[in-house]
Amino acid sequence: MNGIRNYPTLDFDTLPCPLAEYRKNLMKIAFSPSVYEHAAFLIQMTPWEVSRDAELLYQAHRLAHQIYHHSPIVVGIDIYNIEAEAYGCVVTQPSGNGIPAITKGIFASIEESNSLKTFNPEVDGRIPLIIEAGRELARDKFSSVELR
Repeated sequence: MNGIRNYPTLDFDTLPCPLAEYRKNLMKIAFSPSVYEHAAFLIQMTPWEVSRDAELLYQAHRLAHQIYHHSPIVVGIDIYNIEAEAYGCVVTQPSGNGIPAITKGIFASIEESNSLKTFNPEVDGRIPLIIEAGRELARDKFSSVELR
């Protein structure tokens, strides 16, 4: 499996020892590992390239899930920039494998933000391409995996 070892797992609930009882009493913690810019690395592209192309975004997250079997699949690379960019903030291309970041805001003061209009997810920023990649993942065999 792509050089990743499959280590055996233990069924703690059936172990005949105090460890099984200890395991049953542990608090369960919800854990949702996510793959963002690392998905770009997996297809040998930069985060910038993948974050601007629906097909690359789809391929990157598809391969990441095939390797890691994580859930949910959070479709995106620089997810913290998406809404701000849709509102008009400038995201600048970093060098190499750097993560895209907002380099210019749209307001000089908080008062100016009172006039902010809601963005349209069908046309503003990169939201449409993220939706497109998410739809492709949903059409693919990943329909059983939670997509965000």
